Amino acid sequence: AGYRKIKKFCAIAATFQSKSCSWLCEGEPPRVKYGWVDTCCIDKKSSAELSEAINSMYGWYMKAVYCLAYLTDYVRPRSQGLYADQQQQFRKSRWFTRGWTLQELLAPEELIFFDQDWNPIGSKDLLRHQISEATNIEIEYLKSPFHASVATRMSWASRRSTTRIEDIAYCLMGLFQVNMPLLYGEGPKAFLRLQQEIIRSSFDESIFAWAEEEYKPTLRNKYSSGPRAMSRNPVRTYSSGIFATSPAAFRFSANMKNNYHVVNRPSPFTITNYGLRMDVECRQSNNILRLRLSCEEWRTLYGPPLWVKLVLRESTHNQYVRIQPNTIQHWSEDDDEPGTLVKKRIYVMLHESLSIG
Repeated sequence: AGYRKIKKFCAIAATFQSKSCSWLCEGEPPRVKYGWVDTCCIDKKSSAELSEAINSMYGWYMKAVYCLAYLTDYVRPRSQGLYADQQQQFRKSRWFTRGWTLQELLAPEELIFFDQDWNPIGSKDLLRHQISEATNIEIEYLKSPFHASVATRMSWASRRSTTRIEDIAYCLMGLFQVNMPLLYGEGPKAFLRLQQEIIRSSFDESIFAWAEEEYKPTLRNKYSSGPRAMSRNPVRTYSSGIFATSPAAFRFSANMKNNYHVVNRPSPFTITNYGLRMDVECRQSNNILRLRLSCEEWRTLYGPPLWVKLVLRESTHNQYVRIQPNTIQHWSEDDDEPGTLVKKRIYVMLHESLSIG
């Protein structure tokens, strides 16, 4: 099947250079000299070549004259056009659930879809409405993904999966314009490293606008040594670090937008061995801080946006953890009243806390 795919790819690429591709091209067809297929153009036995390819892949797709997407589970009807049932079949293709295909969708300027028999389905522009419904990506971002907030871009990967757990982070590097070495075997730490790289190059605070799934006591070994150590109000007392554990935590963050005019940070965030250093103005009540972020959630077209906040609790001297990370919390009028308005430098743990209380 892999060899047949490569042969068909080359054959179709050749037809694009003739007038037989009038269904795709207006005017003179594009002229290309080379084609690239990931299954045969990367020597995966070479860690250096694999790392270079994955770090460069998004740029290659961007510079391509056109890219082809082969949907093995889609059969196009003989009649022209996409009717309701065929539209549903197209939207449910496994191609829209894989982590690596997200950059294949967003990076190329020209992307053409093919069914399992290599019949053309249509271009990304032609199918933009069906693609938007299948991926929850707004149509405007299909052409300009970098205009979306970090949280919104993360949400596009929240329901996608990869075979190797590290790849859910590696497949997103191009989408966030960062580079980092590949360390297969590091597991979920890869996604933590990705967020750290994003922080180093971006002021986008929507990266903190996520919500993990509610704590499940069956995961007791991850947090405690005893089977009953967390039996009392686990969700209420559950704490975490500042970063999410996977893109799935951003599944409800698609409508996050940045607003840098309200919140002014005196200095950029810095990652240290004590946590993420933040110089903030916040409300303090005892050992609890309420911090407003420079991002807002637009739940409706006509209603006002909701400002996102972090609620932090001091765990050790000037080191904080995020509390109730199972929900995205919003700033309300009540948050302007209780507590003292303070300016201070704090450190927030990077990864999930092992202490509950």
